[in-house]
Amino acid sequence: MCVSPAERASWEYSKSIKNLSFTPLEDKDTIVEERDALLIYNAATDDAGVYSCQIGSSVSGLVLLEVVDDDYNVVKPETSHGPYASPPRTLDNQGLTVFSSWAPWSECSTCGGVGRRRRYGMCYVKIAENKADNGTNKGEQLLTEDTKIFEDFPGGLPCRSENLPASLLSIPEVRGRRNEIMMGLCKIPCKNTSKQDLDVFLTQRPSIARNIVFARAGQTVKLQCPGTTLVDQPPSWRVLGARAAARALAAGSGGRASIDARDRLVLAPAVPADTDVYRPVSNSTIGSKQA
Repeated sequence: MCVSPAERASWEYSKSIKNLSFTPLEDKDTIVEERDALLIYNAATDDAGVYSCQIGSSVSGLVLLEVVDDDYNVVKPETSHGPYASPPRTLDNQGLTVFSSWAPWSECSTCGGVGRRRRYGMCYVKIAENKADNGTNKGEQLLTEDTKIFEDFPGGLPCRSENLPASLLSIPEVRGRRNEIMMGLCKIPCKNTSKQDLDVFLTQRPSIARNIVFARAGQTVKLQCPGTTLVDQPPSWRVLGARAAARALAAGSGGRASIDARDRLVLAPAVPADTDVYRPVSNSTIGSKQA
């Protein structure tokens, strides 16, 4: 976010965090600039860096973005049968708290029926907020050179952050806690589409991205959407040659094909008959977009 009620913000980007060198942010199908915000869809490791928000000739703020591609646990909401999200844990000896920082729910994958949605829980570590018996913060007893970084990041740092000192990363409770993806069911009505809604929908369609994947028979292949539909919504996968949804493909593959929590179509193992054109489709409340 770049707070400016009157003027439109401009953004610059530095790939290096340690040696800042800003250049105007390049146009990209997955990045949308709004008046006071920069929206990045389908974030990839190439998007990591420092973003500078400028209003006129003054710098309004810096945003450090780290993109983590790490193992994760799939969890369910408390209304489901589990497994459930890991609770926060206070490490008394270190004066730290390890917890999951949860993003909002994504949009529902479809309308007019039962769909799926997801939210990401990133493992974070911060100075513990609870008080010791003597009335002082436990973290204050441990403000070493390593923990002083939390003076700049009072809300904590991701457990896999490049800025987290190695001595903190080596703590078993920090190193062993995984990021989480919560999967839930949803059901929303479809909108009555007006001409204005349809015009906006059509003008917002991004260009279609394409990717060619080569794999040996027997490999595990994970197909990921190469572009974006500019919506935070789980896509549906379709196989163009077979004209079948990926879920139907999974049902007929004996478990060989599946869709994982990161919306990737997984073929394990891939066989020559899998050679085809695969298309991720986002089903909004007024139509469909393909990436």
